[in-house]
Amino acid sequence: MAGGKLDVGRVKHMNQFASLIAAAALPLLASCAQSADDGGSAQMAGPASSASACQSAADVIFACTLDDGAKVSVCRNGQSAQYREQPADGSAALVLPQGDGGAWDWAHVMYSGGGETQVRFANGGANDVVVYSRMVRTRFDGEGNEPEITDGVMVPRGDPARSQRLCDEGAEISPLDLNALEAIKAGGQDLFVIVEDL
Repeated sequence: MAGGKLDVGRVKHMNQFASLIAAAALPLLASCAQSADDGGSAQMAGPASSASACQSAADVIFACTLDDGAKVSVCRNGQSAQYREQPADGSAALVLPQGDGGAWDWAHVMYSGGGETQVRFANGGANDVVVYSRMVRTRFDGEGNEPEITDGVMVPRGDPARSQRLCDEGAEISPLDLNALEAIKAGGQDLFVIVEDL
């Protein structure tokens, strides 16, 4: 709440991210979600959101429009994940990795009052791309949590102008989906980049 007004979009985003963190804390009941005819992954029908570059809503692991207007997505691609970035000017899209099974990893850590998930896509070392969703507690005085939520993309060792790009808070944001990542492969517990270090 800022200036007495409730930011409905921010509350919705906080609820989405809190739900994802809560889901990660529970044991995964993969056997309940498996479908005998699709090789173990349940699929939802329907188109992807307007912020997504994924083929369908079932493929969306993350999606947002960055402050510079580029649309970025992490999409399920077979038994892998793929980063897709479409610049606002319509120039060629960046897709990492090229094809199924390329180099990517993910990690999740819990914080007091929040947590962070990062997905790293290999792109020649210095230009590796890290997508993140994080919620951190900003108040510790017993008057409430006041979480700060950020989503974005980092190229931590590449071009300084692209080192951290935030999702546009005024646009639709689908934070990283822990359940979708876990369904593809196990993640780690060590983040690739500490956001404050950028």
